[in-house]
Amino acid sequence: MDIDCKRKLSEIEALYFAEPETKDLFVEGPEDVNIIELFFESNQVFDINIISIDNVDFSEVPNFEIKSNKEKVLFLAETISTNIETNLSNFTCIVDKDFDSVNDNFVDNPYIQYTDFANLEMYLFNSKSINKFLKIGLKNFPLPSSIVINTLENILTDMFAIRYSRTKIDSSFQLIQPDKILKYHKGNLKYDKADLLTKFLSKNNALAKAADFELEIQRVNEKSTELNESRLFMHGKDFFELFFLIIKKIKNTYTFNIRSFTRAFFSSIEITSLIQYDMFQSLKKKYNTVRAYQSP
Repeated sequence: MDIDCKRKLSEIEALYFAEPETKDLFVEGPEDVNIIELFFESNQVFDINIISIDNVDFSEVPNFEIKSNKEKVLFLAETISTNIETNLSNFTCIVDKDFDSVNDNFVDNPYIQYTDFANLEMYLFNSKSINKFLKIGLKNFPLPSSIVINTLENILTDMFAIRYSRTKIDSSFQLIQPDKILKYHKGNLKYDKADLLTKFLSKNNALAKAADFELEIQRVNEKSTELNESRLFMHGKDFFELFFLIIKKIKNTYTFNIRSFTRAFFSSIEITSLIQYDMFQSLKKKYNTVRAYQSP
């Protein structure tokens, strides 16, 4: 269950001092709560408090300037690990890998569990979920899911490389919107890989930095080849926006907007198939001793 009221960091610490067996699982946002809650329910695991980090109050922390939800979850895990000597066997903090797979920038903390891919949305990047949505959510979509997936994969990994490079060179640079790089003409989706970087640099008056960006992009590509898993190198927001763009350009049967599309597409996730992934296997193993629901 989710916790709606905000809890101060000091209150969370006090709770674990008094009740170290408390079953809490902290995540970055409400979508994470919904997916993990459904997973636990499908595996008959109950009584776990699944809490969005938005429901934690950090106002007591002096000079607290952490802005991203991921950083907040990591801060919570570090605080608890440092201040609570007791091993909290039922406490977990889940965060996205984001760019960590590129530079191996993973935090070593016993309470932190990383997603299997770059972010939660990537559990939807599979043929079953995408094909299901194209067939049922849209009805009679003219392109096969294989072409849609291949197009998404090519563009998303390139966009991810630019996102990463931007963090290393100049994070103020503005990204290119998907509709500027993907075209649909006479039944074909068209994308020019080289054009993406050129348009990005031109938009930011930074063509002189092309070599710098190419070097960082090469670093991402080499890591992607090494790990051989494209879902480690895709950004969730880009995924949803690009997929929605393809639908708008080709056949938006039910006149989705980006918000309604996002909600509808999340419903296509194959909850029962999540057990194949390491993170969900770990969660089930960790919490499978929790008392299962008993009918009255």
